[in-house]
Amino acid sequence: MSLSQLNPKELSIYLINRYAHTWPIAMSLVASGRVRTELMVTHRFALDQTADALMAARAHRDAMKAVIRPQDLAGADAPG
Repeated sequence: MSLSQLNPKELSIYLINRYAHTWPIAMSLVASGRVRTELMVTHRFALDQTADALMAARAHRDAMKAVIRPQDLAGADAPG
């Protein structure tokens, strides 16, 4: 929704940072090996497939995390 639509309708948007103070714990878990991040990436895309990556959650029900690899080109065999 654009800002021009919010003003006449007197709508308010409140943003919440729900990740406050979680990075040190998350990084510790990843560093210790207790969280296996390689299992979280379900889809990988080349830079020229960015639009597909942004739509991955809608197009693929099993999509958890899509990664865009700028160094890769579509059609090139790249390690995951």
